[in-house]
Amino acid sequence: MQTTSYAELPKRSRYYQDVIDLNIIEKGDTYDILGVSYVIFICTFDFFKKDRSVYEFENICVDDANIRLNDGTHKIFLNTKGDRDGIGRELQLLLDYFDGREPESKLARDMQKKVFEARGNDQWRREYMSYQMELNQQYKNGRAEGIEQGIEQGMKQGVQQATDNINKLIKVLLSQKKYDELEKMSEDKEYQNELMKKYNIIE
Repeated sequence: MQTTSYAELPKRSRYYQDVIDLNIIEKGDTYDILGVSYVIFICTFDFFKKDRSVYEFENICVDDANIRLNDGTHKIFLNTKGDRDGIGRELQLLLDYFDGREPESKLARDMQKKVFEARGNDQWRREYMSYQMELNQQYKNGRAEGIEQGIEQGMKQGVQQATDNINKLIKVLLSQKKYDELEKMSEDKEYQNELMKKYNIIE
């Protein structure tokens, strides 16, 4: 259930799909044990801003939309604020229930009953919270690792670029036999930057 729109929502659906698969398959298992799976986000907002009540995604060929990957994965985003034309009455009532209205269909009433039962089940609540905390921690760890890798990669690229720029400047000064400037720039960082701008090595 999502009540706040985040730009990372599609990436979260990918992450949850991975969690499902990793919890099913063990090392050495065959891939055919992975059955059809659904990741469903129930949103009280229109993330894709196309006024649809249902957005369902499957993996298809980019060059030919008629070719499906058939990997068994489905990602569905329900929008409680979307246009209800073309969707069944049962789903309409279910979306109304998710949007905060009283349940009018049997399915919605059954769901509400299960929610009340779950809230009153201390063991279920503890297991759910533990599982949610584990998901959140894995998600945070993944983000932190990605950020750390990005910083490390950026630093490496920055060092490499700086080295390339200095090498270019040295070649220019040597070709023009400006040995005094070469010696001065090796000791003075600001002067080095001035020369790089002068010779259009950096802007």
